[in-house]
Amino acid sequence: MRTIEHPQLPGPLHIGDDEPSLSRDELIALYWHHHPRFRFLKMAPRAARLLDLGAGSGGLAVWKQWQAPARPDLELHGCDLQRGEYAARYAAFHVLDFDGVRLPYPDGFFSAALSSHVIEHLRDQEHFAREIHRVLQPGGRVYIETPTEASCRFPPREFFLRAQLPTTTINFFDDHTHTRALRGPELTGLFERAGFATCEAGVIRTPYLEEVLLAKAAARQDEELGSYGLWSKLGFAHYGLFEKPRG
Repeated sequence: MRTIEHPQLPGPLHIGDDEPSLSRDELIALYWHHHPRFRFLKMAPRAARLLDLGAGSGGLAVWKQWQAPARPDLELHGCDLQRGEYAARYAAFHVLDFDGVRLPYPDGFFSAALSSHVIEHLRDQEHFAREIHRVLQPGGRVYIETPTEASCRFPPREFFLRAQLPTTTINFFDDHTHTRALRGPELTGLFERAGFATCEAGVIRTPYLEEVLLAKAAARQDEELGSYGLWSKLGFAHYGLFEKPRG
């Protein structure tokens, strides 16, 4: 057992010496099974037309078939700054910058929308929330995920790399394209001003998996597992689930 300490950590991180018996694939499946982003996609209404804002590589299209329940009924539309690896699996894919731009869809076109780690890059976050409200039909829901305000005070990524614990962004300012981190009430307030009602909100944690993820990441020098473990342990991200009222 080794311990990682830093004055900007909420407490010492204990990393076990023994590699967990669970395989990498099993750990990743467990992590996502309990993640609100994954639940949102898998529990979307039947035959939903869903807008993926900040689609990245196009991972949502892969998730449709990965793990139960399979969701071949979902019609995904993606938008991002560039076409990702799986863009062809979307019903339509638009390359655009979200800042101050009108989304290329008519009013009420979607029954669901998802945006993960996008809003913190935007200067006009209010416009982004209003545009999502416009393209959603009444009763439609949007899932928003973004770093917590607390992440601005975490140790930088380089600290964890020196400690042989691989990770991606962990301090908010590790990514120079980030503009502003939102506290929980700021995120819900932003979307309520845009006309939404808040259904759920909270910090994303999987406490029972954190130490296992970190031990496996340290043993294998696995950046993905290290990111999942640290993001959960430190409370790197939070989410909001919002609904456009009917009538």
